[in-house]
Amino acid sequence: MRISRDREQLARMQFGQRAGEISRKYAEESSRIQWMPRGGGKKAAEAKAHIARVTEIAEAWVDIYLEAFTKEDLVPDNRDLKEMEDTIDQMLANRHGNDLYRPPVSSYEAIRMIPDRVKFKLRTRVKEMELEARSHPAPPTTPQNIVNVHGDNQGNIQVGGEGNTQTVNRNDDET
Repeated sequence: MRISRDREQLARMQFGQRAGEISRKYAEESSRIQWMPRGGGKKAAEAKAHIARVTEIAEAWVDIYLEAFTKEDLVPDNRDLKEMEDTIDQMLANRHGNDLYRPPVSSYEAIRMIPDRVKFKLRTRVKEMELEARSHPAPPTTPQNIVNVHGDNQGNIQVGGEGNTQTVNRNDDET
């Protein structure tokens, strides 16, 4: 990604912190679900919490990384977008559960759609950033040539080039 190494490192740290907060929130929810009686209601509640947790973590990643681009006055280009979408796919590769939790088949379609929904959110936000950048063009990066001459000049003045600065000292007695 085109963001600076320091900004990317900060984004990783912020994401780790945010993912931990989200996981703790859903751990409390999972604990509450464990006390539910066995049956379809418990399985459905587990699946709903799993989908919500995975989605919230992925969306937090999108928010944090897009904020990093914004802070550096950048809009993700196509290469950045591809890299971010690949990261989302990698992050969500285990969304179907693991040895400790296997979501019910009835929620498979909702789980399968998570990466598509998160990537759609990413593309939408990037498009918003592009439109915002177009409506507020960046100021010119090179200063304009400004010439202030007070009185009659009888010496050499630098002309041409870009961003030149010249100081001329002149006494009123000089001819």
